[in-house]
Formats: sequence, C-alpha cells, structure tokens
Amino acid sequence: MDLARLVDFEVQLHRDEETARAGGESTLQARDARLGSEIADELGLDPRGARARLRAERALRARVAEAWLLRVRGQEPGEGERTARALRLAGILLVVVALLAGAGAARAALAYDGREPVNVLVFLGVLVVPQIALFVLMLWAMLRGRQGLLGAALTALANARFLRRGAAATLGAIGARLRMHAQVERWTTIRLAQRAAVAFNVGALATCLALVAFTDLAFCWSTTLQLAPERVHAGCRAIAAPWAALFPEAVPPLELVRDSQWVRLPGRFVSGTSLPEAVARSGGWWSFLVAALVVWGLLPRVVLWAFAAWRVRAALRAVPFDDRRCNALFDRLLPDAGWAGPSPDEIGLPPHERAAGRAADAPPVSVGRGSTWLLTWGRLAKHQTELAECVRAATGAPPSGVLAVGGADLALDRAAVETLRKAGAQRALLVLAAGSQPTKDVLDLLRALRQALGPRADLGVALVHDDPRTPVANDELAGWRASLDRMVDPYLGLQRLEVPA
Repeated sequence: MDLARLVDFEVQLHRDEETARAGGESTLQARDARLGSEIADELGLDPRGARARLRAERALRARVAEAWLLRVRGQEPGEGERTARALRLAGILLVVVALLAGAGAARAALAYDGREPVNVLVFLGVLVVPQIALFVLMLWAMLRGRQGLLGAALTALANARFLRRGAAATLGAIGARLRMHAQVERWTTIRLAQRAAVAFNVGALATCLALVAFTDLAFCWSTTLQLAPERVHAGCRAIAAPWAALFPEAVPPLELVRDSQWVRLPGRFVSGTSLPEAVARSGGWWSFLVAALVVWGLLPRVVLWAFAAWRVRAALRAVPFDDRRCNALFDRLLPDAGWAGPSPDEIGLPPHERAAGRAADAPPVSVGRGSTWLLTWGRLAKHQTELAECVRAATGAPPSGVLAVGGADLALDRAAVETLRKAGAQRALLVLAAGSQPTKDVLDLLRALRQALGPRADLGVALVHDDPRTPVANDELAGWRASLDRMVDPYLGLQRLEVPA
C-alpha cells in the first residue's frame, strides 16, 4: 500500500468510526459482510481460518485492507492522492528555493572584485563546516528519534492544559493515527529535507564551477585569530582526508598556505605575493574547495536521501494494520467462524500441552482471541464470574486471567500490572461500572499497563450496567472517548461488552 492509499485508508476508517458512533453500525456490518465475502473469494481465503491467518500474517492484513479500500472508495482519487500531490509540490518548491539559496551562498562566498581575494575560511565556514555539523546532528536524530515531527507536535498539544477538552481529544486522535505511521511520516520528512539539501549543494557547486570557469579568482586566508600557517594547513589536510590519496592535487600544500595569508589593513599578502600570482596559483585552492563541497556537502546528502527513500518504502511495507480500528474492520469483514477455544480433548490440560497436541498448521495460542486478560475495577470484582462469561462470549474463549483493580490498596494495581507483564499479555480489558469517570487513577493504570506490555498490546476499556438491558449513555461514552483520545494511543479504546442477564 503506497502513501496515497494509506491516507485514504485512514480517512475511510475515520468515516466509518463516525458512522458507527452515530448509530450506523448495522449499515457498516451489512456492507462489510458483503465485501468480506468478495475479498475472501478474490484472495482465496477459507472463511474458517481467515481470522487466524489475519492475526498471524501482516502481509495478508495489508492485502485485505487494500482490497477493502478499493471497493469502498472506488477508483476516484481521494484525500490520499491530494496529499501525495501536495507533497510533490512541496518537494518541487523546496528544491527550487534550495537551489537558488545554494547558488546565492556560493556567489557570496566567492565574491571577488579584483582588489581583495576570496577568503577560503569564509567559504568553509559558510558552505562546508555547517553542513558537516548538520549532517552529524541529522545522524544523531535518526538514531534517537522514534516519532515524526508532526506526530510529536500533536502529542504535545493533546496534553496541553490550555486547550479545550474537545480540541485536545481531536488532536490526540489524529496524533494516535500518526503515531501508528510515525516511521512513514519521519522518513518522508527526512527524504524531503535531504532532497532540498542535495539541491542546495548542486546550486552551490554549479555556481562555484561557473565562477572558476568564467572569471579569474584569487584566494587567500585571513582571520583575527592568531593562527600559524601550519595550523591552517593541518585543518585543510583534515578536511581533505577522504580524498587526499585519490586526488592529492586537491590538497593545498603548506607552501601555498604560507603564501596565501592575507592582511586586510595594508591589503597585501604576508609573503609579498601579488594578486596576478595568486590568480595563477588559484588551482590549488579552488580544487580543494570544490572537493570539500562535493565530499562533505553533496555526497552525504545524496546517500541520506537515497537511504530515506528506501526507509519510506520499508516503513510502508511494515505498517502493521493491527490496531483497534483495523481489528474492528476485520471483525466485520471476516468474522470468526466456528469454535475458537480448546478442543474437548484439551480441556483440563496445561496451556503448553494444549499447544503441543495441536496440528502443525493450527494457529499458535498467542494469536488466538482467547488471550484476553480481564481487569475488574472496584465493586465489579464481585461480578468476575459474569464478566468472564461475557468475555468468553465476545472472544470465543475464556479470559486468560481475571484480576481485581481499583481498590483501596494501590499495591494491588501494581501487582496486577506486574502479573500481566510477566505473562507477556497482549490483550487486556478493563471493565468499569457505568457512571465511573476517567479519573487520574484509571488513566494512570492504563499508562502503567502500556509501559509494561509494550506499545502494541491491545488495551480496551468497557463500561457496564448492573442491568444488562440498560445501555450506557452516549454522553458518557463520548466523555470517555475524549479522555482516551488525549492519551494518543492507537491500541487503546472503548470496547462494547454486553453483560448477560
């Protein structure tokens, strides 16, 4: 799935979520049940094993998601194509601006009016040394960064105190989707930046070569610092180290450095060299400056640009399609068929013996829907049996464990988190009584679970009434969604749980 279709996919998921919240769940179910049959036929999927394969195979999830998108969206270009065009236009504008900026910077650094030679230290300080520093900074950011700039900004805004709750929730929901695709955003941004940097260096290099070819330039070095020619020569050799063995003529010798020292006040070379003589010996300097611009400016940017382009493609191929929105879509498209729990012969056996007795092509227990851990908040601990049965009915298998949280002793919450961490839980459902608020204690527990279980563990929150026939008010659900959205977590969300009478 390319970037344009990924954007369209996210937009369509958002529209479907809004439709479901407005009471159109049955419409979505009917549409996706029909499309799911078509997709299963197209991809040759066995409906009985389709969900198990989806849980285990990322590539299959991507194929199903793309097939669904093409059927829902049709062939008309959507927001994704407009986004891709906007990125292309932004890239062109950046290239043009950077090209002109590079040409202007080189023209200014090589300005020569026939009276005062070009100061090579100014050229290095404008066009070479800053690029080395920026390149090192970019490498450091690439090694340490895990989130895109836009996603990080939206995450910070979602948690800002000065924003209204609704605005913060909206930003958090968008930030959560960007967090899902942080690597795509991050490497796309780096690719754009490096393409502009390449254009900057091409403009600077073309200007340098044009000035060398069509004008006569005299070079010198001059500084207020008390630098001996030997130190300047050592600095030049350090800069020229990458090409010194291949192109020794592009490394200024010590004699040239001594003869090129310029004193501005009397307006002459320290060695007594005349300007015509400096022009005649300029080849030792301009070749060094051009090589420095190519090696320290252009080539690293070309390499980083190509690497970022490869990483964008790799990030698009690695989009997991396993967050809560995608799982809701797959539930509608390809619902589980048949019994998902253990066979009668396996009942009473330890989990490792159950797995050992299954057929080789059976899905592992870790991808089964019965891996949910149930957490009951506060007074709901006394209804653990009923809630466990509810989870079994919803997932096809009993919960992996039931733990009480939200009591007076916070140590029990920490113990529950540690239990799930040691068990390597990948799905947890926190159930609260209807009327409960998203207090700091609840949100802190969810954050602790996220930290303990990892960024892609599925965390659900459900609200239930003592009377199962009483639906939870939409206003209450909206308040909880707003609070959960502000946590900027694509694998966290509300879950419907019907308590049997």
